[in-house]
Amino acid sequence: MEKITRKVGVPGLQQTTQHEARFRTTVSRRRGAATLDYVLLLGIILPVAGVLIGAGGWIMRVFYGRLAVLLSWPFM
Repeated sequence: MEKITRKVGVPGLQQTTQHEARFRTTVSRRRGAATLDYVLLLGIILPVAGVLIGAGGWIMRVFYGRLAVLLSWPFM
């Protein structure tokens, strides 16, 4: 006996799988996110990195001074 299968749905309408539907919702949720990534990079990350690089010498001097105090205080 042959098993009869039939397609359910509207004729001419393409059926999407669960994976395709999930992919489409992910893409639509990420729309415009690249622009926000650039704004975050240019407006926040680069200025913070510039300040840290500029203050790097001062931070190293302070750290070295504190380390020298911690290592030398038992011998004073």
